[in-house]
Amino acid sequence: MIKKILLTFFVLNFFTFSQVDDLSVDHKAYPFLERMAALHLITDFNAFEIPFSRNKISNYLSQLNDNIDKLNEIDRKILSDLLFEFQIELKNSDSNFVSLLGSTKNYNPFENSSRRFFYYEHFDKTFLAVNLIGFGTALQNRNNLFKGNALLIGFGGQIRGSVNEHFGFFIEGTNGRLIGDKKSALAKRELVYNYKFNEAHNVNFYDETRGYIRADFDFVNFKFGRDRKLIGHGIQKEFISDNSQMFDFIEFNLHYSNLSFSYFHGKLHGRKFTKVDSVSGGINTVENKFIGYHRIGFNPSNDFQLGVGEMIIYANRSIDLGYLNPFVFYKTIEHENQDRDNSILFLDLKNNSIKGVNFFLTLLIDDLSAGKIGKGWWGNQVLWNFSTSVYEAIDCVPIDFHFEYTRIEPYVFTHRLNSNNFTNSSFNLSQFNFPNSHTFYFQADYRISNRINGAVSYDYTVHGANLLDANGIVIKNVGGDVNLGHRTQDATEVKFLDGVKNYYKRFVVYLRYEPFNDFFINFQIENWNQKPEVVLENNRWFFQLNTNIKI
Repeated sequence: MIKKILLTFFVLNFFTFSQVDDLSVDHKAYPFLERMAALHLITDFNAFEIPFSRNKISNYLSQLNDNIDKLNEIDRKILSDLLFEFQIELKNSDSNFVSLLGSTKNYNPFENSSRRFFYYEHFDKTFLAVNLIGFGTALQNRNNLFKGNALLIGFGGQIRGSVNEHFGFFIEGTNGRLIGDKKSALAKRELVYNYKFNEAHNVNFYDETRGYIRADFDFVNFKFGRDRKLIGHGIQKEFISDNSQMFDFIEFNLHYSNLSFSYFHGKLHGRKFTKVDSVSGGINTVENKFIGYHRIGFNPSNDFQLGVGEMIIYANRSIDLGYLNPFVFYKTIEHENQDRDNSILFLDLKNNSIKGVNFFLTLLIDDLSAGKIGKGWWGNQVLWNFSTSVYEAIDCVPIDFHFEYTRIEPYVFTHRLNSNNFTNSSFNLSQFNFPNSHTFYFQADYRISNRINGAVSYDYTVHGANLLDANGIVIKNVGGDVNLGHRTQDATEVKFLDGVKNYYKRFVVYLRYEPFNDFFINFQIENWNQKPEVVLENNRWFFQLNTNIKI
């Protein structure tokens, strides 16, 4: 009897501290709602920071449903699919779900229904959903000297639940294995930074997990755990992207009327050092490293949104309580900490005065001395980005166009103390790997149907790289490497795109098909070309076929 009471107490408390979960950053709802906002069909939408909670997404869907008569046929079907998926949030119940366990309805994995492996609902307020995940990827990597093939297969599980529409939790874990050529498998981005997969040449295993708890109280919410975050306007994210692995963080968000405030403090991985011990073998030591972020946003009108914020990177000590406070100026705390850290200031703008057109402008100031502007001083480290998206520019043709230009001055994202650079396990947190570079990006999206969409993209980057000797030692630092900051022996004046010029071109054709709910087939062809000044041109083709199913 005592055991039953303890078990019941544990389960109730488990649900009491569970959460209303967030919508994964790669979900199709985000680009759809971005387009709907540009067409003036929903208001107060800004995807500068994602993910959003499922409740927040459902509010936008409800708002859009009031304007359903203004949608074309394809968009009506897309909205219908999303309304079906978000029944729990919209109706506090999922009457159309089927599950292998806990359902009296016939389960068919190949039909358009809300499929669960297990589902539990109580009084339309509390629910627990369990899904199994299966995925596979076939890849081919080829160039003039090399041709390789790889097959990645994996499985996993996902658990999410909520109680009283305010508390929720999410847990996901996946495991995968490689069959074939490892070099070709690295065309899949998430394997490039996966530690286990890259630990040794003969390791063909990889895994990933994310999970968090969340409390959502309408205009204020809290989150603690590990999840993917994307921060930045447009397609290429200037601040936080998927260029490195996920990290753990605590988060606080406030949204009231036309004012918003967001904050998180996260744990990153610093530089790794390996010590060889005759008894224990290799012992890895990883530097402690942390990131702080806060931003205040203003929406003076439905067509204009403004944000200003700060980020801080610090390392080689425990959590600094000064940066754990959301409501202080990081730059001042950095000064009081005796200039040991890397502070970053940014400004972002969004304008949608013209129906169907989004304009974005982002300015990131890594460091700046007003008296030395225009004099080539290495410490004036600035990134700026201009982006525009034009939706349904051609009548009766469901096609959208995106253009982005990003200029990154020398030494941006670096720091004189290399431990404080803007990286996670030496991978840039930003989408852009190269300081001292600029990038032109173009993409066209075409919606064939509500279940099939394609995209074509092209980007061109010119990068001024550091000059290396035959042994790979830097002999001239021009601020072109995110993992090497300015040294005392380096020149105090730098020139944009100085150094060894590298020209990168990338052309991608992408097609995504969702034949039924939660089953995706993605096909991608990518041509990547690097033309350095001092070595032979490198031209590669990548072919990917991905499948993903949830039951």
